[in-house]
Formats: sequence, structure tokens, C-alpha cells
Amino acid sequence: VTLCAARRVGPAGRVHAFEPSARNRAVLERHVRWNRLENVTVHAEALSDHDGEADFGGTGTSKMFALGGGGERVPVRRATTLVAEGRCAP
Repeated sequence: VTLCAARRVGPAGRVHAFEPSARNRAVLERHVRWNRLENVTVHAEALSDHDGEADFGGTGTSKMFALGGGGERVPVRRATTLVAEGRCAP
């Protein structure tokens, strides 16, 4: 989805990808690099309704992973926090 979105918005646009899973994030970052996508920012946290940490994961493929499942503890942030910190544009 990130790669398609990056191509769709073009070089003038920005894509913010949120991937809390360390393993999945490494794959995503590698594909962003291979495709030379300068308009993508990969965030190492999940979006949530609070700032803090949550369990993340699940069973089956990574497409089925969700907050509250699995055994990986990941950081979670509110979008408003990311904007306030200057990490995402409003």
C-alpha cells in the first residue's frame, strides 16, 4: 500500500507509513529504499487513541496482526502527538 500511495501522490506529496512490527518495518524500509521513494516516511509505531505502548501481533500472516494481539510490545502514538512533535504535517 505504501509503495502504491507514494507513486500516486508523486514527488510533491508525502506518505507516512506506520509499521510497528520490527520485522515488517525492515521489509518495508528495504522496499522504499529499492524503489528510491524519497516521499515516504516510515514510522516505527502504531497509530492509536493514546500515547504509550501496546501488544502487537497475531496469528497467520502479518496482514492479520493488530494492536492487542501477539507478543511484540510496540510504541503507539496519537496522530495529534506526531503533529505536535513536528514529525507529521497537519
